[in-house]
Amino acid sequence: MNREKRKKRLVPILLAAALCSAAVLSSCGESAHEHVISDKWSFDDEYHWRVALCDDCDDVFDYAKHNFLDGVCTRCNYKKPPEDDPLKPSTDPVDPEVPQLPDEDPGEEEDPAPPDHDNETGEVFVDGFAYTELFDEEGQRGWSISVGDKKDETNIEIPEEYKGLPVVEIGEAGFAKCYSLETVKIPACVETIGYQAFWKCINLKSVDLAVGLQEISDWAFCMCSALTEIAIPEGVTAVRYKTFCDCESLAKVTLPDSLTYIGNKGFYRCINLKTLSLPPNLTKIGSYSFYQCQSLNDLIFPEGLQEIGHYCFYDNHTFTKVVLPDSVTWIGMQVFYGNFNLKEVTLSKNLTLINWSDFLYCASLESIVIPDSVTVMENYSFGYCASLKHVEIGKGLTRMGACIFAECRSLRSITYHGTPEMWKAIPKGVWWDQTLNGTLIVLYD
Repeated sequence: MNREKRKKRLVPILLAAALCSAAVLSSCGESAHEHVISDKWSFDDEYHWRVALCDDCDDVFDYAKHNFLDGVCTRCNYKKPPEDDPLKPSTDPVDPEVPQLPDEDPGEEEDPAPPDHDNETGEVFVDGFAYTELFDEEGQRGWSISVGDKKDETNIEIPEEYKGLPVVEIGEAGFAKCYSLETVKIPACVETIGYQAFWKCINLKSVDLAVGLQEISDWAFCMCSALTEIAIPEGVTAVRYKTFCDCESLAKVTLPDSLTYIGNKGFYRCINLKTLSLPPNLTKIGSYSFYQCQSLNDLIFPEGLQEIGHYCFYDNHTFTKVVLPDSVTWIGMQVFYGNFNLKEVTLSKNLTLINWSDFLYCASLESIVIPDSVTVMENYSFGYCASLKHVEIGKGLTRMGACIFAECRSLRSITYHGTPEMWKAIPKGVWWDQTLNGTLIVLYD
């Protein structure tokens, strides 16, 4: 085997090894969560893989060669192109000395209409839509639909059925980048709106969702910058990763009582979002969920909420009051960072940690009571809270980070609900007590 052939054989092997190594060794930079990996396969003619959905992360996972069985990869369902396409004209040379006999005379029959079925993707193209069969254990259960020739339409109504079976899914990237689309109506038979289904439909203003919908996937309406209002029907349990990310005009959202989870970056940078009520069964709000939602009005956090992720309400300019119910046990870093109009905060009595910079630059905050349940106050917890005058700290505290009250210009003293001996035993970071006016005075009750 010559050197050039060996190089060609080694290229895909080295590429696979490099990609696998990157997936194992890289990290997203966010300490409290692991990679968010797409459940959709990417592939080419020879390999398949899955991508990480985290920001600024190009890692891939499960990179491997296809394993074909009857022309279909057993792992990613990629269909191997047929070697002998009956529609492809013959390339065999014609012997000029042998006369070519014509086929039987077709008479007056018309040429058959061009097929509406794509042999490679399995899609059927009808009336401007593309349909793909979906199966379960009992056979075909319905269709997944995506845009065909309607990419330039302004108003689309998704059909309820095709060939007697319901349309149950808006396909992956089914209507993505339909730049002219302004309104879409989705019938009750649709159960799933797929990954990136309406991604970057920058002129989409109105979406009509019906009861019957069960899942809205990652990125489904991300960057629909003209969308002003959305009502999610009862039955949907989660707003997933980046579902409404960068919907800059979105002002009002109605969430159903069935919703239990708002995923990472669910409403990331919806800068004009004002009206939203958190549903009663919500248990977790993911990281960056309402990051830079600068117009969001005060929220009532429901009893039963347990966790609020990193940077969740970062840079909100309209919150004036926050009451965390006693069901909340953990909040991430910089959750209320830069909420400069926030005046009143009530913490959960079961909260165990005030995380890094959680209330940094909350310039209007006047008082705070740290409950006995809190054991750790991390660095800059209340740094640069210029209006902070009154602080009470519970006796459960076991560690204090650095610069906790840095530049708190109005703070002169704090009240500790324990003994002087207990206070002295607490490890404290550098400059924890340094304010613009000098060292804090500790009072004991």
